[in-house]
Amino acid sequence: MSLATLTGLGIALFGLFGVVLLARYIKGREKINGHRVHFVSVAGYVALTLVLLAIVVFWEKQPLSSIGLKQPTLDTVFLGVGLAVANIYLLWPLLLALPGWLGLKDFEQRQATSLNMPWWYIVLMIIVFGFAKEILFCGFVIERLSSITGHMWMACLISTAALTIAYVPNWGWDATPSTFSAGLIAVLLYAWFRDLTPLIVAHITTNIVGYVLMEMDKQNAASA
Repeated sequence: MSLATLTGLGIALFGLFGVVLLARYIKGREKINGHRVHFVSVAGYVALTLVLLAIVVFWEKQPLSSIGLKQPTLDTVFLGVGLAVANIYLLWPLLLALPGWLGLKDFEQRQATSLNMPWWYIVLMIIVFGFAKEILFCGFVIERLSSITGHMWMACLISTAALTIAYVPNWGWDATPSTFSAGLIAVLLYAWFRDLTPLIVAHITTNIVGYVLMEMDKQNAASA
């Protein structure tokens, strides 16, 4: 394993967790306004993604297709939309209900709190995180770890575990059953497709439509 790949794996596996902790630390220590904290988070995710892409191209000297970033086609875009429809109507209701079924109430409170953030930040974060998460945890980690270990299943489990832990500071331990399940499904789909386009399209579409639906439910409940 080259130093370039090792560095990339460190960024991909632990960078997101570091950005989340930094944003929470700044918010708690400096008592700064929410917009500036949001900027730290978005800027951090963008920086991680750009640095990782630079490592692939300029240090590893590999094409972006080596981490699943291939030219989108109508087929891969429509596949992503199809996955989004399945997520919204089949998978998402189950994952959102899972913590409640297990008696984990903290997740519902954190989810309600997240909807109080500015709409522009939520949409921006969905788009940025949709690219960053899939590139870091699906594309780079899966491709490089499966090549190093010779085991796709091991790469999928390590990637899913790292992503699940990265969610903990913002969503709490009660969300881990849902985040682990969603993360595992995503990496398994990538292991099947070996193309990030369907996953990025599905991720962004699912979360934007989900956000709109939750806002509509909230407004309907307020007017009832």
